[in-house]
Amino acid sequence: MKKLLILSALLLSQLAHADDKFQLLCTTEFLTTSFVVRDIDPNITVVEVFNHNGTAFMPIFDGVATPTDLSTLTARAKTLTDLGSYLRFEWPKDKCKKTDDLVEECFGSTELQDINGHKVKAWAFDSSYVTEKSMAGKFNSYKLVLNLEIDGDTYAVPMRYADTECTDQATMTNPVLKKMNKSKSTH
Repeated sequence: MKKLLILSALLLSQLAHADDKFQLLCTTEFLTTSFVVRDIDPNITVVEVFNHNGTAFMPIFDGVATPTDLSTLTARAKTLTDLGSYLRFEWPKDKCKKTDDLVEECFGSTELQDINGHKVKAWAFDSSYVTEKSMAGKFNSYKLVLNLEIDGDTYAVPMRYADTECTDQATMTNPVLKKMNKSKSTH
C-alpha cells in the first residue's frame, strides 16, 4: 500500500504541468508490475518500471517458449533480476513520440548506467494497443516493452495490461473507457 501511495503522489505532483506531456501509467489491479512514462521537464521523458512484489515476479519474456529455452530464460531472468525491482531510463523528449490511445515510443540509446555491477542502457520503449478476437470474444490490451542492452546483450521487459489498466495521468482519463462511455451516451 505504501508503494501505491508513493507512486500516486509522484504522478499527481506532475499534473500541474499537464499540457502535451507524456503521463502514461499502467498498473495491474493488484499491484505486480507498473510502467510510468512521464516528462520530468520540457526536454526529458522518463520511463520507469516498478516491480512491486520484488524481482521474483518481474516479467522477463513474452512469446513462445519450449523446454529447450528454459536454461536461456533462467540465465536471462537472473541478469534482469540482478537489476532490482525499480528501473528508470531517460530519453531526450525529441526521441519520443505520442499518438492516440496511449500508444507511445522512445527510440535511441539512453546513457549507460552501472546497475548492481551490470552495464545497462535502454535502447527503446514502446507501447501498443492490441485487439485479439476469438470464439470467446474480443479482448483489448496494451503491451508495453522496455528494451535494454545489458553487458552487451539484448533483453526485454514486457508487460500486458487490460485496456482499463492504463491511464493518461495528465487528463486522469483512460481513452478506451472514454470512447466506450461516449458510444453508450449516443445510443
